[in-house]
Amino acid sequence: MPAASGRVLSVQSHVVSGYVGNKNAVFALNRLGFEVDALNTTQLSNHTGFPEVTGQRLGGADVRALWDGMKANGLTNQTHVLSGYIGDPSIVEELAAIVRELPGREYVADPVFGDEGKFYVSSAIPRRFEELLLPLATVITPNQFEAEVLTGVKIATLEDAARACRVLFDKGCGLKTVVITSCGLGEREHKGHVTLVASVREFPTRVLVSRVAKVDGYFTGTGDLLAALLLGNLTKHGDVAAAVDHAVAGLQHVLRDTHAHANKGGPSEESPPASSPAWWSRRELRLVQNQDFLVAPQASMLSEVASTWHDVVE
Repeated sequence: MPAASGRVLSVQSHVVSGYVGNKNAVFALNRLGFEVDALNTTQLSNHTGFPEVTGQRLGGADVRALWDGMKANGLTNQTHVLSGYIGDPSIVEELAAIVRELPGREYVADPVFGDEGKFYVSSAIPRRFEELLLPLATVITPNQFEAEVLTGVKIATLEDAARACRVLFDKGCGLKTVVITSCGLGEREHKGHVTLVASVREFPTRVLVSRVAKVDGYFTGTGDLLAALLLGNLTKHGDVAAAVDHAVAGLQHVLRDTHAHANKGGPSEESPPASSPAWWSRRELRLVQNQDFLVAPQASMLSEVASTWHDVVE
């Protein structure tokens, strides 16, 4: 695909080795035909699951200095903004100012607060995100925990998820699409699956549901990759259902191949101990090996993850 889909300013973490944050977003969006300007909020040796991490964490002044340099050279022609991990509250303020300086842009905001009931940012980040970035976003991609934090709605059913989407639309004046990227809805018939729920402002009583088989194992960067794939496919297809199907299918290709690679040969005495550097290295997302599927997932995978619209009556 030629690089003619747009230009993305991607503001999130960076690691020298591995695939999280901008290492995921830049690669995936380049393959989908976008130019990407990566503005890193961290510069770390590797992701924080490894026993040792070195590097730097940027602040708001650093981000502003980088953006001012781009402005001075006329390099602020981005059509899209994508944001992910932000560790310093001052960056939230600077990012909001940057987004406001790009009129007409689409802004996909991935909250990246935490998961499964646990925060991995300070309490100031969710509060500032809700105040400053949510009103500017056109698409938001929280996981279940992040959606609950932003809305105060405990999500246990599809109706709860739909209610959370409506609360987010009320808070985000420019919000067009909400994608709750992973829900555990406690539905007995769907045990062993992960549910994605999406909603669009025009049809607040309908939600799009995609259920995929859960890939056993722990992987980092999956939300970062999914947010980038959603941005690319929303632009490419112009249809939420098609974008969700292609993004989820692409992610599933990567996860299944990464899982197979991590467990190649099965357990043995020679297998690295859990959470050791070697253990984590085998679980880095295999983007390069599955890059063609990011652009064009197999038809069988698209059929497997195919989303459906549901009318929700409360």
